[in-house]
Amino acid sequence: MMADFNEDAFQQYYEAMNDEGYHVTEHGDDFLKGTIETLEDGLFFTSIPYDLGWTVTVDGKTMNKEEIVTVADAFLAFPLKKGLHEIEFRYVPSGYVLGRNLTIGGFGVFFVCHGYHLLSWGK
Repeated sequence: MMADFNEDAFQQYYEAMNDEGYHVTEHGDDFLKGTIETLEDGLFFTSIPYDLGWTVTVDGKTMNKEEIVTVADAFLAFPLKKGLHEIEFRYVPSGYVLGRNLTIGGFGVFFVCHGYHLLSWGK
């Protein structure tokens, strides 16, 4: 048995999928922002690996974590209504906020102790 690639079918499918594609308007190290126009209600499926650090904002409204689902236990997806939407994906690694706050607190303790040491050393 030999496999065959149907170029016409592929092109037809590609064009149909591309009509409703996500168009990135802005991006950075931890975010993507763009627009999409959907022709019907459905599930917005991404190739972004699912992680709890992702937040999704649709038309200025941040989605609840319960609304964001996984597809094939791997990819991020969420329900999307028919129409034109502005969608932003933002990523903050788990533990980042705690780590940042502990680091800032540690520096604060260091400088307080160091200042106390300098003041008491001069006496």
